[in-house]
Amino acid sequence: MKALVDIAGIPPYISAAFGSDSLPVCLPVCPSSRRKRVIERDYIMRMIAMLTAVITKIMGFKTQREYPQGLLELEKACKSLLGVDADILEAFTEDQLVELLARDRELAPSRWYILGVLLQERSELLRLSGRGGSDIGLELKSLRLLLESFLDPDATPAPDHRQRLGQVIGLTRGQDLPRRTSECLARYFESLGEFAKAEDIHLDLLDQDPGHGPEVRRFYERLLARSDQDLMDGNLPRSEVREGLERL
Repeated sequence: MKALVDIAGIPPYISAAFGSDSLPVCLPVCPSSRRKRVIERDYIMRMIAMLTAVITKIMGFKTQREYPQGLLELEKACKSLLGVDADILEAFTEDQLVELLARDRELAPSRWYILGVLLQERSELLRLSGRGGSDIGLELKSLRLLLESFLDPDATPAPDHRQRLGQVIGLTRGQDLPRRTSECLARYFESLGEFAKAEDIHLDLLDQDPGHGPEVRRFYERLLARSDQDLMDGNLPRSEVREGLERL
């Protein structure tokens, strides 16, 4: 009999909260790492295709203003795609959600993305249905998960990944972000070449914690390796980068 790998990656200490019926199907352990990667890639493609179908349905419900039906569809998607109950997600912190879906590192970026999208949609549906205002807690969790997925070196961002991140960043603007989320956001802006925005976040983190200084120094040193044109396009010319280093 073949051993099984729980592709939901749910840690034992919290799996009981979801119930065994909510766990998705399991995959057989592969005899080789190459075959395991093939199966994982196919699994990810199926999950993204299913997510796309769910989002299309939810968009239709939003167009028809059938928000309760949209929430029900989202709750079903959370269970079928990730093996979790949508309502219980609000009980977990950003760090716990990242850990929850990261037991299998190969699948983690896709799971982070899927849950980030579902939380973003849930927050909007709750707002549209009149069940409270914009749920900043859900949006902060969505932001963290979408950032972790986008920044993962082994992940290929989804076509709408940047668009969704832009939406959630706009919704959370002016909010106090958790430290890890701020660090991810700085890395995200740097990856896009928006260096001035990344610098603003690093300096805010430095004001909160002088121990962030080494990371700010590494940030400036990375920028010095960029071309003058790149720095100008990022609204942080070389002279300002050098001034920042001198201030440290």
